[in-house]
Amino acid sequence: MRNEKQQLLVYGYGNPGRSDDGLGFAFCEAIERLGLTDIAVQTSYQINIEVAATLAENDIVLFVDASRNDIESFRLAPLRPLPSLSFTTHAMSPQAVLALCHELYTKKTSVFILEIKGFDWGSGESLSTAGSNNLRDAVTFMAPLLKEPTAKRLHDASTRCANP
Repeated sequence: MRNEKQQLLVYGYGNPGRSDDGLGFAFCEAIERLGLTDIAVQTSYQINIEVAATLAENDIVLFVDASRNDIESFRLAPLRPLPSLSFTTHAMSPQAVLALCHELYTKKTSVFILEIKGFDWGSGESLSTAGSNNLRDAVTFMAPLLKEPTAKRLHDASTRCANP
């Protein structure tokens, strides 16, 4: 059985002008500095309807966002499509845009979300110390997976890091 390379997009989102809300952007910057090949990196303040087409162009998409959820440092999880009850062309959830992708395109992209625990949501372009530490932990965990990305490797890793 051949192990074909899969096209991976790392998509960080949030607001880097609101301290830890910029963790998605910061993760993407850190991944770019690693110089990994065959990985596309994109950032945005929010996920919108156009991202459905972007999902269909890739085999694997890793959304990265800051999180207020009760997690220790970071959490990696597979995403399932979840149609939105309300429709807007502005901000959409990753699950809603995945549902739209499945509805509009025949390709079933494997999509994951990496949530990085944030603490400071006020104005400012610097990450909090705790947010920076969580970013470092997430990059350290994800870098080996992103060197040879496959949906199976990411899925297997997600079961090991439900709440690291």
